[in-house]
Amino acid sequence: MTRSRSAVINVGKILLAAVCLILLARYVWTHREDLSAIRYVRPRYMVLILAGQLANLMLAGARFRAVLRNSGTSIGFWTWFRIFVISRFLSRLAPQGGNVYRAAILRTRFNVSITNYVSSFATIGLFNHWWNLFLALIVVLCVEPALRVEGLPVYLVLLVCLVLIGAAPFLFEAVLSRLTGRLRSLDYVHRKLVQVVRSVRDNQSNVALLIEFAVYASLHFALSLAVIYYCFACVGVAPSLAYLALCSAALNLNRLILITPGNIGVMEFIYAWLSREAGFGATEGVLAALILRGLAGINLLALGIMLGGLPYLAKYGRRKRAASGAEQG
Repeated sequence: MTRSRSAVINVGKILLAAVCLILLARYVWTHREDLSAIRYVRPRYMVLILAGQLANLMLAGARFRAVLRNSGTSIGFWTWFRIFVISRFLSRLAPQGGNVYRAAILRTRFNVSITNYVSSFATIGLFNHWWNLFLALIVVLCVEPALRVEGLPVYLVLLVCLVLIGAAPFLFEAVLSRLTGRLRSLDYVHRKLVQVVRSVRDNQSNVALLIEFAVYASLHFALSLAVIYYCFACVGVAPSLAYLALCSAALNLNRLILITPGNIGVMEFIYAWLSREAGFGATEGVLAALILRGLAGINLLALGIMLGGLPYLAKYGRRKRAASGAEQG
């Protein structure tokens, strides 16, 4: 029943992605005269985007490594970077494949329990979103505090998101504490969830970890603004610094809730909308998002193959087919 429901949800997500892509394609075709903006693409822009994305991938790996080190697991940077890239590579091609690979490697080679892995993963997600929103808020307040989107003050929207994400672990802990003793059939799961939430909350109060993460996050944010700028430069437009910060925040939140596989179509809609709000055409936003997504995919696939991800992909595929065959049998 659970697998059946999961299959229905996955099919629904794929259909929704198809609808989004069809609507985007229809809009772009209707305004195909705007496609001439692609003439502004320059090889040096592409190289700068690829270099920025590679540097950001290294920073993302360094952030995750810092959280693992804080929990008592020390891994050399290049060893961890290979694990990190292959897990991202697998996630791109096989849903959940990256998480399974990363958790298995950490468990077998570095004795990291599943609970500690989930805690580290949750901490990374929380910190990533919080710091990105915080830095975007600072940029908007310093550069263009009156900026509005659909009549709403952008700084207020960012502030609300910032507070909600920062308060999430405390809210979850409060909810779980109320459920203590009421979920006897799920007592083990409940205890593990409590451990995860408390670990994330404790990480929020670790000053040394927060400082290290802030340095990585600030570099990542600056590089993200540069990458997004050159994606728009490829179609001949130049958003203001405040709009670049808003695009970075939107891109980051886009990863928080997956509506379609890889949020295909969703990110393009968001960038089309923000591009129009910035005074450009929606087509420019769609093209910039496609350039951003396409080059990120090329970067990750090339690195994943070079670092040895293909054998793990084949192994994951064989195990999944075997599990599916056993279930049908």
